[in-house]
Amino acid sequence: MSRIMCRYYMLPEYGEEEAFFAEQHRQGYALKRFIVPFFYIFEPCPAAQYTYKIDFQNLTRHEENAQYQQLYADYGWEYVASANGFHVFRRPSSEAEEDDIFSDNESRLAMVKRISKQRMGLLMMIVVLLFAYIGYKLVQTPAVLQRPEFYGLVLVALFDGYLCVRCWRGLRRLKRALVAEQR
Repeated sequence: MSRIMCRYYMLPEYGEEEAFFAEQHRQGYALKRFIVPFFYIFEPCPAAQYTYKIDFQNLTRHEENAQYQQLYADYGWEYVASANGFHVFRRPSSEAEEDDIFSDNESRLAMVKRISKQRMGLLMMIVVLLFAYIGYKLVQTPAVLQRPEFYGLVLVALFDGYLCVRCWRGLRRLKRALVAEQR
């Protein structure tokens, strides 16, 4: 019987997410698929040591996706699942001469930059639009302050702003660490 788990990882915490997948596999549950942002579906399997890795490629064409998956298969990585541009691969830890899908820090840094560029821009735009809408409502209808749903919207905007700042800082920290390792 499948196991559905709910966990939340921020964009810069992909390493912790990979460790979570590997731990579930050690306990006899292999990742089957995931639904962004925090639902994971595991299926029973023989308990084994597997290495899981996450990559981010926003592939739009089926041919690109097939070539991308074949590239990893050629190096011994099994494709597991994709959602919203994030792709998960795994292979038995005993086969892993190198336990990473990235050959160097430059390619890992390129992934972090892709996430920053494609996901953080969208997240920041949503936050700006929410605050613009709140400002518009305040100017147009000052009585909106007496409506409880307005405060709900303000809380959502503040929480989204917090998540945006936290993700941005985490990605910036990752970039700095990777650049420092390159030197």
